[in-house]
Amino acid sequence: MPKGGARPGGGRKLGSKNRFSRAQGDHISREVLRSIDSVALWKKVLYSKSPKVVVTGLMYLMDRVFGRPAQTIQGGSEALKVEFSWNGTPDWLKPTVTRVATQIEDKSED
Repeated sequence: MPKGGARPGGGRKLGSKNRFSRAQGDHISREVLRSIDSVALWKKVLYSKSPKVVVTGLMYLMDRVFGRPAQTIQGGSEALKVEFSWNGTPDWLKPTVTRVATQIEDKSED
């Protein structure tokens, strides 16, 4: 009898709730992170004897601080240009500050 794959009646029942809500999971994660000395753990990683561990840790920290570098997407031998467009401007992209036009009077003497 095969042991892998989907089986009738297997898995979570439709409509059943997750064990933890997302808010509960976030709360638990924050509590765990508050209870540890994360700086000491990062120092331990960065002073590891394994160069691979050190480089991976540094790459992660640099990406978190400075962002990941831009990457070129290529198709074949030529660069691929990717354009995004919307039908109109989305609300989140519209400027929130309105400019007030000011009139400058010409006060030159006649």
